[in-house]
Amino acid sequence: LLLMSAALVSLQGWAQQKPKLSAKSVAHKYGCTSVMESPRMTTFDTTKGARGLVDPYYLWENGSTLKVRILTGSPAMKARVKAYAKEWEQYANIKFDFVDYGPATIRVNLDDKGGHNSMIGTIAETIPQDVKTMNLDTTDFQTAESMHGTVMHEFGHALGLLHEQSYP
Repeated sequence: LLLMSAALVSLQGWAQQKPKLSAKSVAHKYGCTSVMESPRMTTFDTTKGARGLVDPYYLWENGSTLKVRILTGSPAMKARVKAYAKEWEQYANIKFDFVDYGPATIRVNLDDKGGHNSMIGTIAETIPQDVKTMNLDTTDFQTAESMHGTVMHEFGHALGLLHEQSYP
């Protein structure tokens, strides 16, 4: 019994450690190609009846300030992405600090290929600084509404949200 208890404590400690991942070693891809390991999912309901799906393991600490650098794109496009992303500050206990250079937790690439994708939550911390953690394909930004929805969606992944269809 003592040996089994020690093994259980050891396994619990191992399960709580966050693995160091490279961008290529991430195990699962979701519909918008947001990536993470096998999820330990939790659902939650908001007061307005909307639902969300998270893996608490990859959520940022409440009150965190995340540095965000937009790697490419015109000044006008960067300003729109920034404005839409900062909307999350109204809903999540998190702040985005947009920087023009230096280290950043979330690194956004704007291009006309590559689709939309984002690392899930704290996985971004395991990605080298010279690698993007989010891609936004600007060819889909035909309207302000489509851009707003896509930016909110991908920054939701960067906060730790998953697709509801991922829930078994």
